Amino acid sequence: MIWDDHEIGDGWGSHYLRSNDESVCRLLPDLDEKGLSADHGRELMQRMFQAAKQTYAEYQHSHNPPTAAEVYDYSFRRGGCDFYVLDGRGQRDIERDEFRILGREQFNRFADWADALDLEKTRFMFVVSAVPMLHTRASIAQRDELAEKFHLGDDLRDSWEHSLHDDERKAFMEVLFKTAKKGINVAILSGDVHISAVYSIEDDDGCTIYQLTSSAITFGLSLPISLVLRLGAADDGETEEGYRFKRLALYAENSYALISVNPKSGEAWFKLYGAQKLNTQENEEGDGIPLSNSLAKVRLF
Repeated sequence: MIWDDHEIGDGWGSHYLRSNDESVCRLLPDLDEKGLSADHGRELMQRMFQAAKQTYAEYQHSHNPPTAAEVYDYSFRRGGCDFYVLDGRGQRDIERDEFRILGREQFNRFADWADALDLEKTRFMFVVSAVPMLHTRASIAQRDELAEKFHLGDDLRDSWEHSLHDDERKAFMEVLFKTAKKGINVAILSGDVHISAVYSIEDDDGCTIYQLTSSAITFGLSLPISLVLRLGAADDGETEEGYRFKRLALYAENSYALISVNPKSGEAWFKLYGAQKLNTQENEEGDGIPLSNSLAKVRLF
């Protein structure tokens, strides 16, 4: 398990709370009527964070492999696959000078772990990032006027593609491709964006990694919002670092994904499933004929 912003507060870590009273008052709109200041609001939100952290540690992180106190990123190994689950929220701080998402210490833990992987023992590396590394069209992620007009600043700054995260994203992708060049199959597992998608990402040497996003299984979307999310997802192109990417699948309704791996053959498949629908044609018992709920099957390696 791993937490994200709504275990704490919407957009946690992507608001300018220390330096901007307006951001605090927008998050806690009743401060003034209660006779409280923005500083009172900051103290309240830190208390909220401590309460959320304790709750997460007791009810969710307690199921994960053991870690040091207040460290929530972790790794584990299953069936020839190595996993690293990143904490992209507990250390997130948009007002830090660098590594605003993971923090330098967590990034170094991950980089050291990836560097130690050995092809003889590891065929697949899966890295969990609650927020996708690649999803939003870059032209949208950088639109400050959208952030100002629709109060979307925290949503855009949440994105790895925002310019504030350029150095951290570059360093992170370098770790992934360095691992892939060992011959290890590398994929990012993600969610958060309310649609499911598969992207291939390739460097100049033709080395390819994948990003697999699955969301959401329960939260249904209206058709207009679904269309907006579809339009916001990039089709193909090139990242700021020069990696070429291509979208291989996209689905904007309730769904879930399974990844099947064969360590011996080195093959892996991404399989996406949606709610089962019935054909209007009836069978002999008078019931609708179930249609397959398989939406996509993408061979990764």
